[in-house]
Amino acid sequence: MTPTPLELLDALVAHAAADLQGADAGAPVCASDRHNRSVAAVKRAEGRWAALRGAQRQIGRGAEPGATLQDAHQRWQADLARHLAKGSGREWVAYCTGGVEALAELIESIPGRDPVVEQAMAAAGTQQTAVADQRS
Repeated sequence: MTPTPLELLDALVAHAAADLQGADAGAPVCASDRHNRSVAAVKRAEGRWAALRGAQRQIGRGAEPGATLQDAHQRWQADLARHLAKGSGREWVAYCTGGVEALAELIESIPGRDPVVEQAMAAAGTQQTAVADQRS
């Protein structure tokens, strides 16, 4: 049986929370660098969790899942593009990248996606990759 979008989202939120717990070993995220852990990896895991959990809250309040996920993905993409454009620190870029990736993965896993939306997502991803490559 194919899971519903909400079941997929619930599973991904739980997985992201476990990844975040594993990435920071239970330490406060802001203190991770003092424990010789990659702050960018922790921030990426935190961004994944935050993006998925935000969408989960909205859908839990009755928002339509497809539109909610698309809107969230667009907001996270815009935040990532803004941080890349202004040269924000790698932690902010990692945080936003985690959110964008998590939402894109969820959207891609939902059957019956709109091809027009997929094309727009692909185009936005290509633009972000080019900006990130220029910064490297």
